[in-house]
Amino acid sequence: MNMHPLRAYRERKGLTQDALAALVCATPATISRIESGKGRPSVRMIHRLVGACDGEITADVLIAACFAGDPTPVRAEAAAG
Repeated sequence: MNMHPLRAYRERKGLTQDALAALVCATPATISRIESGKGRPSVRMIHRLVGACDGEITADVLIAACFAGDPTPVRAEAAAG
């Protein structure tokens, strides 16, 4: 099984899950779930992750890795009031 591109990026940059989580306003558990395939990021989280990765990972790559084989569309989070 291939390594999730987010994990590969994080390890290449020497970032912990805690550090990446802090960059994207998430919990380390959220990053862990995304990297392990147990959780799927929202559109907002994908945008944050792409920004935190300085464009080294595109939204297309994250979507493909997180939703491979799943016909369920990426969900958008409701706008915070």
